[in-house]
Amino acid sequence: MAAETITLVLDGDIGLDDYQTAIKSLRDLVHELHEAVAPGAVIDWYIERLDTGSAVTTLRAEAEDSAALGSISAAYLSIGEAIEGNRPIPYGQRIQYPALTIANLIDGRVTGVRFETALAEAIIHEQTQRNRIVQEPKLVSRGAVEGVIQIICVPSECLAHQGATLCTTRSTIVLCPATYARSRTRSCAMSGGSGRSWKA
Repeated sequence: MAAETITLVLDGDIGLDDYQTAIKSLRDLVHELHEAVAPGAVIDWYIERLDTGSAVTTLRAEAEDSAALGSISAAYLSIGEAIEGNRPIPYGQRIQYPALTIANLIDGRVTGVRFETALAEAIIHEQTQRNRIVQEPKLVSRGAVEGVIQIICVPSECLAHQGATLCTTRSTIVLCPATYARSRTRSCAMSGGSGRSWKA
């Protein structure tokens, strides 16, 4: 049975709410990394170490497949290094979200975050966070709707989506990818229902 450890360290004055958020996000991050880089591998996770002062949480993973454990450990470190180096996280939104949630705990009370493995560590501090690029989700074009339409209804939650726009040029109406994708599956699109309407 092979084993591998990963550690998350929060530096500063760590409140209970911040620690709870960090542990939940760490759990989500580990789960998503497992699915992304070692799908199908049977891995058991255990708490190896908890220390106070700086909040230190070490998780131990055990599995028959040592390569799967190494892949998760390397991926975990690469995420920390990407944030530390002000680079995009090289994984999708399901992995980015918990990782950035941890990094965003830095607020003056939490002064730093460390992603550690047995081989190396990545250190994120307040200045790193101030300089960090904003990593936006990638929008994928799904096409356009063309024709003469009297009323089009867009789900209200789409309007909160950054970049959601409604563009009209005579007889052509083009929806942003997020809006168009949702309008295909929601009953309110082009047929009343909840949302906001515009006359073309």
